Amino acid sequence: MVTRLLLTFHPTVYFFGRDYCMALELIFLGGPVGSGGSGVKVDLNCRLLADESCGLRPSAEKDTSLSQVFKHPMDRSRLVNLATATVAPHLQPEPTRPPKTSSLTVECMITMQRDLSSAVTGADVRFTVSGQCFPAHKNILAARSPVFMAQFFGAMEERSARSVEISDMEPAMFKAMLEYMYTDAVPGFEKQPEADEELVVMAQDLLVAANRYGLDRLKAICEHRLSLSVGVATVASTLALAVQYNCSDLKARCVDFIARGSPKNLHARAGNGGVQASGGQQPLGADGASQGYAREKEKVTHLWKLNAGL
Repeated sequence: MVTRLLLTFHPTVYFFGRDYCMALELIFLGGPVGSGGSGVKVDLNCRLLADESCGLRPSAEKDTSLSQVFKHPMDRSRLVNLATATVAPHLQPEPTRPPKTSSLTVECMITMQRDLSSAVTGADVRFTVSGQCFPAHKNILAARSPVFMAQFFGAMEERSARSVEISDMEPAMFKAMLEYMYTDAVPGFEKQPEADEELVVMAQDLLVAANRYGLDRLKAICEHRLSLSVGVATVASTLALAVQYNCSDLKARCVDFIARGSPKNLHARAGNGGVQASGGQQPLGADGASQGYAREKEKVTHLWKLNAGL
């Protein structure tokens, strides 16, 4: 069962003299609410993108975000004030007819946090990963992944299986992938990209898993996350992933980063085991990744020499 939310826009909420307020409201339409009815936590962050000529005064950042736990269908959030504006003197402040302005754009980010224990209800398949058990629903997994579609509703042996064993993935990575498939969000990715090396390793591993199960959006999310985290300690392993899994934008980001450095630093990183993409796992073919990185290293070293006029 998928969580359904409705985001409503209120162009004129209330008036103070000739001033009125624009606001958003979040409504929980239904969906899993966690074990024991603990609810689903939803974070909403908004930003008004409008020309100053509109006469809108954006609200402070603390007023344009909320965090709320929904437990019952049709639960409503508080109003999130986006901006205030003043009605022109020659216009009547009618709540149903706000003054005409140019168009405006509201940028919103909604993050849901829910314990996967809610997936126990109605689960028709259980995955065993290094001794840990993860219940899931075949129809949800098949809707998100063409690999699971073929596995559970095609001609593969697992079509009628109630239990599937995963032997080449860490439990934490499989859980993160499941959470993405159920919530469309990756746990931990809301943190600042430069802050946590563990999240870089997680993004690398999830990119491999996303490629394996045909989760194109998850792969794009991981590629974007890694592109924001490229640094001296991660560029070699990230470049090896980009080469092997055909991530052209991520590859370009790594090449640009290396090109702005020196051949000495480049060779130091390449010779420091940097082609292994993850901690504990080795999803990359060692020979193929090393050869691919070696080719990129030669190209980038040549590019650096040209830029330096050597």
